[in-house]
Amino acid sequence: MRFIILLVVLILSSCASKTTVDCYNRQSKKELTKGFPNILIVVSNKKVINVTIDKGSIEKTENNNYSVIPQDDYISKITVHLRNKSEEFDFKIKKLAPSVLTFGGEVFEETDSISARRFRVTRPGIIVSPDFVCNDFSLDITNMKIIRIDKNNAITSELVTENYSELVRLAEFGDTYIFTDVEYKFPSISTIFHCPTTLIKIKN
Repeated sequence: MRFIILLVVLILSSCASKTTVDCYNRQSKKELTKGFPNILIVVSNKKVINVTIDKGSIEKTENNNYSVIPQDDYISKITVHLRNKSEEFDFKIKKLAPSVLTFGGEVFEETDSISARRFRVTRPGIIVSPDFVCNDFSLDITNMKIIRIDKNNAITSELVTENYSELVRLAEFGDTYIFTDVEYKFPSISTIFHCPTTLIKIKN
């Protein structure tokens, strides 16, 4: 009987001391986006000494998660280093989805048009296509060039750095606006991303 009790104690002790560790992306579990700061969560019943990536950069965030920017095209290997062991995790790499310039929350195709009155009071914004989840971030336009071609084919342009334009306020029926060299970023992230050129026609 004493032997059985001792055996049970040993088994329970062994289970209690077993190391468990997991590593995953908060948004897409075992996928990471190339060149983009992904939030990585590491969970373990032992003290985590360090977390490394084979190709890319990684740093600890204020809430004890990790921000990882992979640079591999296919698979990135994340290694969680504990005091007495290390655990490796493979993450599939995907590219950042294309971004789109919007006006009043609407996406405009090249053949679309918008009324002059609405256009003059609508500030452009940025969205990323729906297959890329970025609910925790808002996108800030940091730079863009706006070209106005009026109904007489006179061309004027303006560089915008604060998402505000004098040219937009001059919009009239028959104008064409081109938004090009659009740069944007996520708050607290220094990486600059680019949005494709967008052409908007002004209607009555």
